[in-house]
Amino acid sequence: ASVESSCSPCLSSGNHEDPEVSILQRQDPPHPPSTLQGVATARTPARRGTHRRQIPQDPTTFPQPLTQSPPGPVEDARSPEKPWVKRELSAQGKDRPYPCGECGKSFGRLTHLKTHQRTHTGVKPYACGACGKSFGHLSTLTTHQRLHTGERPYACGSCGKTFTNPSDLNKHQRSHTGERPYPCAACGKRFSQHSHLVRHRGVHTGEKPYKCGACAKSFAQNSNLLQHQRTHTGEKPYECGACGKRFGWRANLSQHQRIHSGQKPFQCGQCGKRFGESARLLEHQRTHTGEKPYRCPDCPKTFSRGSHLVRHHRRFHAAERGPGPALAMPRGL
Repeated sequence: ASVESSCSPCLSSGNHEDPEVSILQRQDPPHPPSTLQGVATARTPARRGTHRRQIPQDPTTFPQPLTQSPPGPVEDARSPEKPWVKRELSAQGKDRPYPCGECGKSFGRLTHLKTHQRTHTGVKPYACGACGKSFGHLSTLTTHQRLHTGERPYACGSCGKTFTNPSDLNKHQRSHTGERPYPCAACGKRFSQHSHLVRHRGVHTGEKPYKCGACAKSFAQNSNLLQHQRTHTGEKPYECGACGKRFGWRANLSQHQRIHSGQKPFQCGQCGKRFGESARLLEHQRTHTGEKPYRCPDCPKTFSRGSHLVRHHRRFHAAERGPGPALAMPRGL
């Protein structure tokens, strides 16, 4: 009590100030009243030293700002199990910190790596609800489902033909522009699609690496093998969204869908007549040119259509040949 009575006059008169409290009051901004309730003074040594002590600004004693070195490949982040796996930079200079442990290919995102790894594991987690076929990529499933729904959201601005995916549209547009970006290294012939170049290479190599397990027939392209195998399995994965009819080949489905739409995109340059199929246009054009490319093997007669040749052969030569396989329908020229 005596201390309080002796100090109260000094505090009330303002003649004697605590030097430490005075320094803190001058240097610290005022606090809200609610934060100072129950706090007597701020006399901690740490605060006193912080406000009163002047530290010299010697640049040799302070840490300097970090300087950024120019971007470059990460030197060594190899996997100890597979030493060929290392981090890479993409063509745009972006880091690719996720390498594949199987083939060494690197990716900028972990999700892209996981999607890529399905090419090694064979996992196909995305199943079609209509036919049960599975896919490794969600985008591939989305494109496949359009075969069931008939949706073709990508249209050609030149002729109006529609497609289920943008890559098919890009390939088709080269038929209007005449672009052929894929040259053959052996003969220089150029192609509008890479698959056409691959198929052409078989002319030089004679290689047919894709063999059918049912009949041992070989093919130069895997897509041709898959189409051929449907002749054994009877699979018809392409369904018409309008009537439900199914087809083994996508081209057959496209031709069929024109029955519902009435679309006839193939026009004769001589008379303007239009057709729903390119084969029908070729047959019609022979009425203008007089071409007859189908020759009977048993007589010199020729025909403009393969169906006319088959009909002729059955009527006039089937009895001469006797029992045996009938004349097959010739492929369109």
